[in-house]
Amino acid sequence: MVVVCGLAASAGASEGPAGPIAFPAIHGQAVDDATLAALPGVAILVFWTGPDAVLLHYSQTLRVVEVTTGADGRFLMPASEPMAAQIPVARSSPNLLCFKFGYKPEWLNEVGTDLVGKPVTIRLQKSDRMPAAAQSEILGGLAVNLAWVAATQDGQPPGIFAAMEAEWTRLQGGLPPSERAGTALRATFAWWVEEFRRANREKGARP
Repeated sequence: MVVVCGLAASAGASEGPAGPIAFPAIHGQAVDDATLAALPGVAILVFWTGPDAVLLHYSQTLRVVEVTTGADGRFLMPASEPMAAQIPVARSSPNLLCFKFGYKPEWLNEVGTDLVGKPVTIRLQKSDRMPAAAQSEILGGLAVNLAWVAATQDGQPPGIFAAMEAEWTRLQGGLPPSERAGTALRATFAWWVEEFRRANREKGARP
């Protein structure tokens, strides 16, 4: 399954027009890091950014696509048709966020355009030996990263967020009351979306 979440022009970009951009296909396989067994049902969020995306809270997110690995652990994000863009794509793009129940999230942020077209192997490590509090903290941090991306799209959490939220809620339920987060993950996500949108509006208004 492939879901295209959206295409956004840059907000506060400092570079000139880059002309039409055709995003190439990305394909590969997700495997268990220890056994190398294929992993079906891995949610993968792929997003492409401009060169100053991190400094601008990912306001330069150009394209967001979600794919899910099949029974053989393989995935394919088809190439796009050429589309208008005001800024060039960062050479470090695309970024991949991968998640499956029972495994640690994997964030690949140095895939780079030089590797596009070659098979990408995603190795996921089981999370059973990681303390629940640590797992929960990691998922909470990734929710903020997803808010950066969503802030320039429709503001809604991508599909991968639902799986992460379910796992975060399960982990929180197993923690002592004193260690639990005071705010639900979805509410935290929504707060950060609005915060990043406000920050980007302010940046865009500055001379």
